[in-house]
Formats: sequence, C-alpha cells, structure tokens
Amino acid sequence: MQKMKSRSRELDEIKKGQELELSKMLEQKIQFEIQRQKKLEEEAELQESIEELELKEKEIELNQLKASKLKMEMEAIRKDDECVKNNLKILRLRRCELIERIQLKKTSLETEIKEKVKKPEPKIESGISKQDHVFVGKPFVPAFDGKNFEDWKIEVECLVKSKMYPEPLLTQGIRASLKGNTRRSLQSLNPSATSAELLEKLEEVYGSLKESDALMQDFYSSKQNPSESASDWGVRVENLFQKLVRKGEIDTSQRNTILKRKFWRGLYRDKLREAMRVSHESTDTFEILRKKTRKEEEEMDSDSKVVSQNETEHSSKVHQPIRTIQNTKESKLDTVLNRMEALEREIQEQRRDKSQGVKDRGGFFRGRSRFRGRTRRI
Repeated sequence: MQKMKSRSRELDEIKKGQELELSKMLEQKIQFEIQRQKKLEEEAELQESIEELELKEKEIELNQLKASKLKMEMEAIRKDDECVKNNLKILRLRRCELIERIQLKKTSLETEIKEKVKKPEPKIESGISKQDHVFVGKPFVPAFDGKNFEDWKIEVECLVKSKMYPEPLLTQGIRASLKGNTRRSLQSLNPSATSAELLEKLEEVYGSLKESDALMQDFYSSKQNPSESASDWGVRVENLFQKLVRKGEIDTSQRNTILKRKFWRGLYRDKLREAMRVSHESTDTFEILRKKTRKEEEEMDSDSKVVSQNETEHSSKVHQPIRTIQNTKESKLDTVLNRMEALEREIQEQRRDKSQGVKDRGGFFRGRSRFRGRTRRI
C-alpha cells in the first residue's frame, strides 16, 4: 500500500514536471510566434519603405527631366525675346526718323509760308513762248492700257514739264495714247480739259490705292532681296521714295540723306554693307554710293566664284556638322520626352502595385490574427 502511494506521488511529481515543461514550451512557442510576427511586420515595413524610396527616386528623376525640358523651352523663349528686342529697336529707330521728318516738314512749311507772305505770287502766263514753239511737233506718249500707271504717268509728266509742246498737243497725245477701255474713263470730262485734269482723272481710276502710311511702311521696311542686285535695289528704293514725294510725305531737300541711309541699311550682305560704311558716312551722294556699291558687289561676286570652285569638294563636309548639330538637339529633346513618358508610366504602375500590395498584406495579417487566436485557445 505504501509502495502504491509512493508510486502515485512519483507519478504526480513526474506529471507536474511534464506540465511545467509543457507550459514552458508553450510560452517559448508563443514568444517565437510573437518575434516571427514582429520580423514579418518589420520586413513588410522595410519593403514598403524601399518602394516609397524607389518611387521618390523616380519622381526626382522625372522632375529633373521636366526641368531640362523647361530649360530648353526657356532657351527658345529667350531667343524669341531677343528677336522681339531687335524689332523694338528697329521700330524705335523708325519712330525717330518719322519724328525727324515731321520736324523737317514743319520747318519747311513755316519757311514757305513766310516766303509767300513776303513775296507776292508771280502771275502765271498762259500759253507758250516763241522759243518753246521751236520744237513743236506731235508729242510721243507711250500707249497706256490700264497697267503700270505710275510709269506711264512719269513719262507724261516729263513731257508736260519740258514745255516743248503746247497744251492742245499734249491733251491730244494723252487721249491718243489710251487703249481699249481706258478711253471710257475720260468720257465724263469736258473735251477742253487740260492735261493736268486728264492726269487727275486717270489717277483716280488707275492710280495706286495705297495710303501714305502704307507707302511709308513699304519704304522703311523694304530690304534688298537675296537674288536682287545692288543696282536693282537702288532703283527700287528710288521709285519708292519718288512715290512718297508725289504724296507729299517727304521733302525733296532731304532726298540724298534719306536715300543714302535707306540704300545702305537695306543691303542684304553684311560684308558689302561694312565695305560701304565709309562711303555712306562720307559726303558722297546717293548716286556715288550706289556706283561704288555696284563695283564692290561685282568684285565680291567674282571672288566668291573662285572660292566656291575651290571649296566644292569640301562643301558636304562643312554642311554635315551643322545638320548633325541640329539633329542632335532634336534627338536630345525627343529622348527627354520619351524618358519622361516612360518614368510616368513606371510611377503609375508602381503606385498601383503598391496599393494592391497593401490589400494583400492586410489579408495576411488577418490570417495571422486568427492564428494567434487559436494559439491562445491552446
């Protein structure tokens, strides 16, 4: 009996020891699970932090690309701004020229008024002196069919101012020069109309419709064309100037100064303009300046022909780097834009994957919560 009791006590002690050991093992298991959970959470936090850092890195790179693009755009804007500044300078110079002309016109007008007040107007004798009748004959007036009225008008005005022909012959010559429908424009006039009245009527019908402001703009904005010679450019400037004179916009006393300045400034070639600077700033007349410019232009053309023959073989090598530089700039901008688009797509995909990953990790933690609940029940 005592043996059984002692055996029972031994078994109880063994059971207690086993229970203690089992409880310790359970506590250790719980501790392991808690540590494992912490490590998993720390791993998830680290992964999330890494993804955020990668996203920030891509956003920084995208901002750098945007800054590069903005820099290129600012460079283009800066160049446009320089062009605008140059245009403003030109407009300011033109305004100064207009102010000078206005002052000159006012001065000349005041002078004319004073002279008219002091001197009585001379009587205009009608008819032509005997000496003028020495060259009397049928005047030759070029045919006029409604085109190139200004050129035709200059020819007629030269005949009128020459006073070589009496008024009846001039009017007869003007009427006879009209061809086709142009004769109808004079049907409303009196048959005894003078040559001045005939020209005035034709001016109304076929004259230039441009106002004085438009002619002024044409004159001061005109420049030599690349394919236009210096002589043709000089003739064009002189014709534009003459139109302004007929409109009363420019005083003929300033003809030489204005034509010299406009002809020289409008030269297409910078090298030619620099070569003619001394003549422009000297006392040379417009005609002398134009003649010297023609001579210099011929010398430059002959020299350029010799140089072009020697450089024919190297022309492709010279132009190739220029095209390469332009293509490089365009390709660089295209590369920046393509890289920006790729980074934006990557950032959007990474954000979408990140939001999807948060949902998945939420489900994983819920599962571990159930696992911890089962552990407590054990």
